[in-house]
Amino acid sequence: MRFSLRLAALTIGLFLLGPASAAGDRLGVPGAIEFADMSYILASADEPQPGYVKQEYLPKGATFDRYETMMLVEFVEGDMKPAEIVRAQTQMLDERRTMDPFVNYDIVLASEGDGIILDFLMSGETEEGTRIAEWNAYRYVSGKNPEGKAGGWLVGVSRRAYGDDITPFLERLRTERGADVATLAAISVPPMSAD
Repeated sequence: MRFSLRLAALTIGLFLLGPASAAGDRLGVPGAIEFADMSYILASADEPQPGYVKQEYLPKGATFDRYETMMLVEFVEGDMKPAEIVRAQTQMLDERRTMDPFVNYDIVLASEGDGIILDFLMSGETEEGTRIAEWNAYRYVSGKNPEGKAGGWLVGVSRRAYGDDITPFLERLRTERGADVATLAAISVPPMSAD
């Protein structure tokens, strides 16, 4: 369970952390990722700790300080069970709910053998105090990295709105999130390059 809690803390922590290093593929995703009719380009790749690699992808011209949509691809070496990771993350979200009224989540089983998707909403603030609403869908799959090491993959999509754009964002989310979750359930792990 300790491994599961570590991964859960790291992935939920993406909400608060920005990119840590320049882009250079470390997970075998050599080009852009196509998702929901948008192309995402590798913008950050980092190894925050041994055995854990995270890569973040943004649309061309987008920046981390005020992005509206982002793709995530991560790999953690070790004995990764998607159900344990999702259970740990939902516990963290339940705890966060006491201070964040936006917190809400749903768990979706992907096709047999394709892991679990955690679909969740939360909120926060920019450093300047602007309110943020963030919706994420994280798909967890056990597997091997390009070097053949066993572990767990996370492939996710993140969408954000700021300030006055939050209410229309939440309204759109009601109709758009189902399609995003379905697209995420169908994407290859790791994602294949759109190039």
